[in-house]
Amino acid sequence: MLASNPVSPPDRRRRQRPLPPEQKTKQQLLDSHLSEVGLTVRVVNALEGAEIYTVHDLTQVSREDLEEMGSFGVITIREIYELLSSLGCRPKWKKPGQRKKQS
Repeated sequence: MLASNPVSPPDRRRRQRPLPPEQKTKQQLLDSHLSEVGLTVRVVNALEGAEIYTVHDLTQVSREDLEEMGSFGVITIREIYELLSSLGCRPKWKKPGQRKKQS
């Protein structure tokens, strides 16, 4: 006969929600998966295709590498730059400029 266990096992179907970026330490932020910091699914999938999974991985990528991936234009690269800057992980490369409207 099995002894009854008064403590119920954890519900394995429920994942803990990740902490919002503003509540994380710098190291926790760097270790965060890209899907947890506000990038779109399309951008996350393209970065994962290049084996870039965490914020730390993304901080190590040059702008030239992003451009060579072929999935990113100026707008997306600017978005990545602004996201990293807002997280306190400003990239070493220069922010892409605004596109000029054609008349």
